[in-house]
Amino acid sequence: MQEFIRKHIRPCGRISDQFILGFVLSFLLVLLGQIAGDVICNLIRNVLFANTGPEPAYLTTFLSYFSFIGIWIVLILAMLGKNNKPMLGALGKGLSGNNLRMSLLGALIGFAANAFCVGMSILFKDLSLYFNDFNIGIFLLLLLAVFVQSAAEEIVMRCYYYEKLRRRYRNPIIAFFCTAVGFAVLHLGNPGMTAWGLIQIVIVGFLFAVLVHYYNSLWAAFWVHTIWNF
Repeated sequence: MQEFIRKHIRPCGRISDQFILGFVLSFLLVLLGQIAGDVICNLIRNVLFANTGPEPAYLTTFLSYFSFIGIWIVLILAMLGKNNKPMLGALGKGLSGNNLRMSLLGALIGFAANAFCVGMSILFKDLSLYFNDFNIGIFLLLLLAVFVQSAAEEIVMRCYYYEKLRRRYRNPIIAFFCTAVGFAVLHLGNPGMTAWGLIQIVIVGFLFAVLVHYYNSLWAAFWVHTIWNF
């Protein structure tokens, strides 16, 4: 048993890096982030748009996604702690793949996956597209909001939780699998969620972890996720 533990668990692994406790801690930070995000968005709504009449649809959509900024704030504060500071490197230049080239590649993968699904839906007459207006300002505003939402989920799963697992367990497969399952758990409350939908989210979460690990790029995962959601 001791040999098994030495083979799979690093001596420096902290108890909070254990996969169950690590996920519980990540989930609690998400809840705190959601509360903080709701407070921030209510302030935006009440201070900037209090007397502007009925709330436009684009603003409602923007704030629903931008509220994930609270998760950014809470997770970054958590990673500023003495034991977690190395995690911050994954957000910036600490990973060699965090660059423009990998970001563009991630955006291209997200666009290709989304375009394929939309194209197949149109082909089988499950979906029709009609365009009657285009506002570049609203387009960019909503892209920013979706980036905040999508990247927040990646910071939780593929940065904070992933790095805790990699700090404790030698085999990266453990981090791939646990973050993929954790990613699916975070989506359990999605409208219309099905068992097949959850399986797909686990697969996607696993692939995102592989992308981060083998291409050393959290930014690529940010942009695959963002353009897919957008």
